[in-house]
Amino acid sequence: MVPASARRFRALASRLGIRVQAEPVRDTAPVTPEQVIELWKKDRKQVAKPGAIREKIRVMRELFGFLKDRIPVPDLAAVTKEDLQRYKESFAEGEGYDTIVGIKALFTVAKNNNKLPDGNPAEEITNPAKRQKSERAALTDDEARDILNASRHGDPVVKWCYWLAAFTGMITSEIVNAGAFAHEVEVGDRHAAVLSSAFLT
Repeated sequence: MVPASARRFRALASRLGIRVQAEPVRDTAPVTPEQVIELWKKDRKQVAKPGAIREKIRVMRELFGFLKDRIPVPDLAAVTKEDLQRYKESFAEGEGYDTIVGIKALFTVAKNNNKLPDGNPAEEITNPAKRQKSERAALTDDEARDILNASRHGDPVVKWCYWLAAFTGMITSEIVNAGAFAHEVEVGDRHAAVLSSAFLT
């Protein structure tokens, strides 16, 4: 709806013979996460994997859960840079990297598809620092020997996975394929998990 003051101004301009260009009517329908995720899927060169889709749904659900008091109905066009900065700062140190990266990707898609008339509020939001992964302590020679000896008993696939890992430096997930089953070898109060499948059988 055009404000009354604007209507009066246009009527006066018309009487004076002044042409006033009408402002374009802006679409006030909310830009929903579902719409933008669909655009994201279409923009990809490869078919989006179910896990990637679930991740995009998650980051949007958590963002608008945080902003629900200010934006009750999820709408990307209503989100401001300040909203995103507050959300980023709500994470503990070392947390939130994947979430912020996912949010920025979806806002970029919305902007590239002309869904954000006021610009991309995520454009200047920097990614939080990643949490540094702690390195596991290496096995002692005695522990490695005990695990290899224990793996001799039972499934031969388990045995060869451990032995190949020990002598090549590969990890078990590199040795076996994705359709694998988990086995465990227990040595005292320590245990190690290994994946096995039809590989090496």
